Amino acid sequence: MCSAPAPCLTHPPTLTWTTSWGGIQETLQENQDKTTVKISVLKFTASRLHLAQNISCTAVYKKQDGNSKSFTTTANILFPPWILPSSNCIKTASQIKCSCETIGNPSMILWLLDGQPVTQSTKVSVITEPMNNTYLRSIIILNQTHHRDISSFVCISFNPLGSAYKQFHVDNFILSGNQGVF
Repeated sequence: MCSAPAPCLTHPPTLTWTTSWGGIQETLQENQDKTTVKISVLKFTASRLHLAQNISCTAVYKKQDGNSKSFTTTANILFPPWILPSSNCIKTASQIKCSCETIGNPSMILWLLDGQPVTQSTKVSVITEPMNNTYLRSIIILNQTHHRDISSFVCISFNPLGSAYKQFHVDNFILSGNQGVF
């Protein structure tokens, strides 16, 4: 949504989007204080394909002297999280290390071990690293002496628009002296 004051009803601002991904609907709205605002709504289904795309709205006012003045605002696109295919697990003789990488303005990553939420302890380490405002990486490390009875890891990524998860089965991990990738 893009809005701009419309002080002169006979010459309201022109609102222009930098993209035409969806339908645009414009309205004039009178506020309780009797001021008028022009509103433009661009409707489309946001997804990870729109990540890092610049969507802006420009309001152009024509002045009485024939000149114009413009103001631009850039939209922040929100969409449900998506777990990247680069998420994986490595099993060595001494530990299991799983990495979960997610995009979509994730606010949180939760790990489950055999269906139970993980809490930081001497047995399990969890490191969460925000890479930027749309990308989050979480790493869980389970020491060798504690992973014998574990059969699966689940990474769940949340944000206000939804969630995504990926399950890793310990039986499918490749054992290697240095590293094996699931």
